Amino acid sequence: MLDTNVLIDDVDVIDRLIENKNKIIIPYEVIEELDNLKRKKDLQFNINQIHKKLDKYTKNSLIEVKLANINNLPHELSKSVNKGDNIILSVALEEKGCIFITSDKNLRLKARVLGIEVKDINEI
Repeated sequence: MLDTNVLIDDVDVIDRLIENKNKIIIPYEVIEELDNLKRKKDLQFNINQIHKKLDKYTKNSLIEVKLANINNLPHELSKSVNKGDNIILSVALEEKGCIFITSDKNLRLKARVLGIEVKDINEI
């Protein structure tokens, strides 16, 4: 499962994961975050490339976009359910055995607390 920052920082990560036959899950919240960031001049090129890849690979069912289930969040996280990170974590909780890839140090810490296997982009 990929976080927004991983996609923006390394637009080719999707191709590498698919070449290695990995199942890729993108939380719907990541799509929303990308949409909100596309107006930033310094990110426009990368986000445009990401959208092209997501469009291509979701058509071929090589990437699955998942909706969140906020009911599975622990009470502490459900209080701030409007935080994108917590919505993304709810998807990771649903996907047993997934590896969550993010460069966000705080999000990695939260994921570990919830028992989600998490890696930095440099670890894959």
